[in-house]
Amino acid sequence: MKAPWEYFENLDEIVYVVDTEKRELVYMNRYAMEKFKLKSREEYVGAKCYDFLQGLTKPCYFCNTDELAEGKFIEWTHRNPVLQKPFLLKDTLITWEGRTYRMEIGVDMGRGYFAENGLIRYEALVNDCLIETHSTTDPDESIRIMLRFIGEKLNCSRVDIYEMDQGKWLKHTYGWPEREDDDTELAEADKIAYLQEWYETFNHNEPILITDVDKLKVEAPELEQCFQIDDSRTIILVPLLCRKELRGIIRMDDSLIELPKNAAQLGQMLSHFIVSILERRDLMRYLEYLGYHDQLTGALNRHALEERVEDKEDDQPMGLVVCDIIGLKNINDIQGHQGGDRAIRQVYDTLTRVFTAKEIYRTGGDEFLAICHCQEESEFEIQVDLLRREIMANNCSLSVGTAWAGEGGKDFVKLLKLADERMYKEKEEFYAQSDLLTGKPHNKYRGEWSKEQKKRTKDPFQEFISHYYFDVKTFFQSVTPGAEYMPVYHYCGDMQKNIYYISDNLKEDFNFPDNLVQDFITLLEQRIYEEDRERHVVSTRFMLEKKKVWHSIRYRIYNRDREPVWMHCQGILKWNEDQTKPLFFSGTMTLIKEKEKLESKEGGGNLKYALDKIRGEDGENKELMILCFSLHGFSDINQLLGREKGDELIWDISLRITQELGDDFSFVRLGGVRFAVVSDTVLDPDEPVLIIRKIVKEIYRKHQISIIYTCSVGLLRSPRDGSTVSKLLENAEILMNVAADTVEGAYLEFSSSLAKKYHDESELSMALNQCINQKFKGFRIVIQPQVRAKDGKIFGGEVLLRWRYKGEDVAPCRFIPILEKTDLIVPVGKWVAAQTVQLGQRILSVMPDFSLSFNVSYRQVVDQKFFPFIKRVLNTCQVPGKNFMIELTETHFNELPERFDEFIRQCQEIGVRLALDDFGNGYSSLQLLLQYSAEVIKLDRTLMQEITSSDEKMDFIMSVIYACHKFKKKVCVEGVETKEEFEAIQKAECDYIQGFYFYKPMETEDLCRLLEEGE
Repeated sequence: MKAPWEYFENLDEIVYVVDTEKRELVYMNRYAMEKFKLKSREEYVGAKCYDFLQGLTKPCYFCNTDELAEGKFIEWTHRNPVLQKPFLLKDTLITWEGRTYRMEIGVDMGRGYFAENGLIRYEALVNDCLIETHSTTDPDESIRIMLRFIGEKLNCSRVDIYEMDQGKWLKHTYGWPEREDDDTELAEADKIAYLQEWYETFNHNEPILITDVDKLKVEAPELEQCFQIDDSRTIILVPLLCRKELRGIIRMDDSLIELPKNAAQLGQMLSHFIVSILERRDLMRYLEYLGYHDQLTGALNRHALEERVEDKEDDQPMGLVVCDIIGLKNINDIQGHQGGDRAIRQVYDTLTRVFTAKEIYRTGGDEFLAICHCQEESEFEIQVDLLRREIMANNCSLSVGTAWAGEGGKDFVKLLKLADERMYKEKEEFYAQSDLLTGKPHNKYRGEWSKEQKKRTKDPFQEFISHYYFDVKTFFQSVTPGAEYMPVYHYCGDMQKNIYYISDNLKEDFNFPDNLVQDFITLLEQRIYEEDRERHVVSTRFMLEKKKVWHSIRYRIYNRDREPVWMHCQGILKWNEDQTKPLFFSGTMTLIKEKEKLESKEGGGNLKYALDKIRGEDGENKELMILCFSLHGFSDINQLLGREKGDELIWDISLRITQELGDDFSFVRLGGVRFAVVSDTVLDPDEPVLIIRKIVKEIYRKHQISIIYTCSVGLLRSPRDGSTVSKLLENAEILMNVAADTVEGAYLEFSSSLAKKYHDESELSMALNQCINQKFKGFRIVIQPQVRAKDGKIFGGEVLLRWRYKGEDVAPCRFIPILEKTDLIVPVGKWVAAQTVQLGQRILSVMPDFSLSFNVSYRQVVDQKFFPFIKRVLNTCQVPGKNFMIELTETHFNELPERFDEFIRQCQEIGVRLALDDFGNGYSSLQLLLQYSAEVIKLDRTLMQEITSSDEKMDFIMSVIYACHKFKKKVCVEGVETKEEFEAIQKAECDYIQGFYFYKPMETEDLCRLLEEGE
């Protein structure tokens, strides 16, 4: 009979057993022997524990054997002097064969574990296929039925449809069986040589049969990657032709019928029906689009709004913005209906730029409605303010009315009415206003200002000084330019009356109608280069909000010839005594002739200068090494120590790096706390990277800043990674963003695959934001049932999150890390919790003891609002907490142990139970097992992958389950997929099983139906 501790033989933690009376070692597991560098058991058996394990000559003064009891554990931490490492220890007593032993499990607190891981009856087949296909009016469902029919009847391993998009991009649109890892956009068709060769065959409506798949993988690796060939042996490609143009391709893999050619012929027959269904699908989508969208702008129309009001019950905070174009009739009269259409489209474009939720409606000829879903009213007000700035910048005349409803707020119809009333009130106020220059009521025609200008008798500058606020001292301070800048443009303005005087050259070079200009800043922003305009808007807003006096910014602006030129704009703003009103602004705009020395991103000028200096006559082909690095924790440094201290730190780092790297390198500040060093003589990054890291660490320490990872470093090589300043800056930004999240390694090297992954993740991140803003559009939960090991009966299930994007399910391993990285896991986690409780409300009416579990991440635990949310949802749905279990999936909960303890205690108070997920996959899982009161331990699915491969693997699983049972935990084994695995895991006496052998993840309706009908 095995000694009880032998079940721990293959556990990757230190386990040893001591005879309590003799204080002698009787057992050390394999892992302990490895750590103490033992080759045989004879080396330790009978040795005194205090001597062998601790290097002491007498019993340990900290020995706690007298405090131990069988079945109970004492937990403590200790630094082992022999191994020179800290351990988390768990001690208990075991009685075996009449003697008492002390067993101790030691978890290395300094490490983490990471595990990898014939002839066809064509007519009959076609008839049956068409009968099944026409069982639904949904074209998408018809296609899926047809693919399933083809796959099952021809015994294919997979059947797919790829469609051409705009005759260029090849997209995967349908597949059988449905897979989570399908990429929507596969390839740019004209860049894959094999496709070019195949197109001629396809255009003659001939299929292609590929029998040598291995040859294809070698000769066209890009095609293999796009088509995800994997283990396919044969591939049949059938063209989809529509009006003699290639519409797409049907793909059939590993057809097991006698002659693959027959399968190709059947595919040809069905291709006509597939094209017909695709055409019907596109027509239905187009008609649906026309029914809900305005044809001029693409905005949603009044019909869409009526359906929204009828169908949606908004329980989330939102704001409404109603806009009316002032004087649209006048625009039509003066500029014609084309001018009016331009104005309407301009307003729509402005609304879509500001409100990213895309719920923009054109409710009338000159009226729009934007619905903004924000969590806070302040966020909504910021967006409305941005809209007003955009309106001014684009020279639009709009009256705007807004209304805000918080959670549980006003009825949508009443809210819309309130916004509408406020819009009309603002419109009335606009027409009631007097013109700032003439004092007459505001005329609907913009031409009145020009008529008043024609009546002027004085010189414009004299008129400005006579009629408007003018400060001589401020004016002359602002018009003293630097000698290196020419030419210089002057302007000054009365801030309260919004009238400016501009110099003759500014008027002529930038096509202003006169020297006296009403609302000059708005008209100026219309001329600023699109990519730089927002910076100017933000800079101006910041100056006014923070009561600043000095203004300085560089941007590109279109001159009278519509050519973008670089300009340095600077000036002085004079306030009244209590700084409540801006009175007078005077400034200069300086044309910078060497515009190539500047880029729209900060630091471009420095980098351009450095590259020109190093390259000399060799030009862009000269090989350069560029090391980019970014300082960490600087927002906290500025907040805690002040900006002066932060600037001092940056200066110290810059000076030291410049001195120690010497003349072989040029030092460049890219912007903020990002820098680069450039060299054409030193091309090996290892030594300069070590110098940079050493300097930054030393200076952080000098300033008493304790940060583990002080900086991240990235490597670019030119011309490989770019030869122009703009391209290198773009790639440097990507590299630094990725490097900031990659703490392993001395530096991160740029590659095209890294850039693609970054862009893909950025696209998914933006799409996730949009879906969340649209009330979690595309998200859904599925349930994987869990069964009892002893009888295979369902007792509960795990809630899993799914996300559909561009018509396809995105693999959780792709989008969940992005949710966690961007903190979007917090709102999504609340949504999952709410959906789980609502589902539980339905299931518990059928099966009162059913248990639903859902995953909670570290970021959710530290969110102080998460637990109150769970409690509120449980109370609202009136379901008991005992039917729900939270699965913890992170590995760094010990960063905030107090918060974690509090969260578990709060959950236990309302009956919600705890499970540890992925146990056996790392140090954190075992540590959590020892430290926290989890009820269920879920073994990592990777343990199942090798369970049947050897007796040693089986012994290891049994030892893990035995250990969990000793700690009085239930064990659930994940990833059981075969009968062999099921039989093997039964021997290990686990409690619960979750895996494909019993059930795959199910849609919620399918699970409810299963439970209602009885398993």
